[in-house]
Amino acid sequence: MVTPADAARQSSNGDPPAAIVVESVGTDVLKVVEQTAEWAEPLVVLSRDLSFRFRHRAYRAGATHVLSHAVPREEVLHAIAHYGAGCEFESTRTRLAEAVPEQFPFAADLAPVLVIDDTETNRELTVRQLRRFGLAAETAENGQLGLDKAGAKNYSLILADGSMPVMDGLDFARRFRELEAHRRGRRTPIVAMTAHALAGDSQRFLEAGMDDYLAKPVVLRKLQAMLQKWLGDSLTPTIPAPSPWAKLPAETKNAVDFAALAEILGDDNRHSAIELLEIFAADFPKLLGSIEAALAFQDRTALARAAHAAKSAAGSAAAHPLAEILRGIEHRAPTAEFADIATAYRAAQEEFRRVQAEIARPVP
Repeated sequence: MVTPADAARQSSNGDPPAAIVVESVGTDVLKVVEQTAEWAEPLVVLSRDLSFRFRHRAYRAGATHVLSHAVPREEVLHAIAHYGAGCEFESTRTRLAEAVPEQFPFAADLAPVLVIDDTETNRELTVRQLRRFGLAAETAENGQLGLDKAGAKNYSLILADGSMPVMDGLDFARRFRELEAHRRGRRTPIVAMTAHALAGDSQRFLEAGMDDYLAKPVVLRKLQAMLQKWLGDSLTPTIPAPSPWAKLPAETKNAVDFAALAEILGDDNRHSAIELLEIFAADFPKLLGSIEAALAFQDRTALARAAHAAKSAAGSAAAHPLAEILRGIEHRAPTAEFADIATAYRAAQEEFRRVQAEIARPVP
C-alpha cells in the first residue's frame, strides 16, 4: 500500500490523495500514519495485529480505520465510502488510486461538536456516531475541561453528560451561559445526555441553560433527529453496507445484545461493533475499581456515582444484563447494606467476564 518513502514523496508533491491505505509490514507503520494523518483522510491501516492495544495506538496516531490485512478489498472500499471517497485498487500492493472525495454539504459549514462525558466508552461512541453525519467532534472528560474548551472556541453544538465528577452537565451549562452572555455571540445549543431521564429532568435542564436532552444509550436515529432539530434537517448519516459475514444475533439473553448495538451504531458491521466493545472492555475495569473503592470506604455518594457511570458505559455497549446489575447498585446505594451491595458487585464482575467472552466469540 504505502511505505514511509511513498508517504514522504506524496506529501511533498502538494496534491495529497483522497484516501490512503497503509499496510502494516513493519514497526514503522504508526510513524507512517502520523506522517500522513494530517493530509489523507480516510486513512486505513491493514494489519495482522488486530489487538486492542495496536488499534488504539493506530487511532491515536490518526488512522480512521484498522482492518485485517486479509479482508476482501470490498471491505476496504466500504470503509472508504463511509467517508465519501470513491476509490479503486491499482493493485494488491500499491496505494489506492487518487480520487476527489465527495464532501458532505453540511460538514464544511458547521463547527465541531463538543462531547463532554466522563466515560471513555460514551465519548468514543458519540464521536463515532457524529462522524456518520460528517461532523467533526472534540471531547472533554468533565464539565470543567469542557468549559475551558467552549470558552476558547466556538462549537456548533454541545452534548454534555448530566452526571460527571468535578463539574456536571448542569453546572457546565450555567457557567457556559454566563461566558456566552459576555461574548454576545451566537447561542450554542446544549443537549444533555442522561442515563436516567426522570420526570422533572427536562425542567432542570432548561433552568440550567440547556436546550434539550437525550436518554442514554443514544441510538443513531434519535441522535439524527436531535441534530436535525438544532443544526438543520439536511443531516443524514452515511451507513456502510453490512458485511455478509457479520449477521448479528437478536437474542437479548446474551451478555451483549448485538442487535441493539447495531441500532446504537447505525449499522451491523462487525468491525464497528467489536471495536466499540473492545474500548468498553479496556475502560470498564477502571469503572469497576471506582465501585470497589467506594465500597471499601463505605462512601454511599461515591458508590452511587460510580455505579451510574459504569451503568451508562454498559448501556452504550448494549451489555444489558450488566447494566441492570449496575442500575440495582446505583438504586440501592443510599440505603442498602454494604454486604448486599458487595454481593451485587461480585455479580457485576462475573457478568463483565461474560461480556469479555462474548466479545471474543466470533459473530456468526
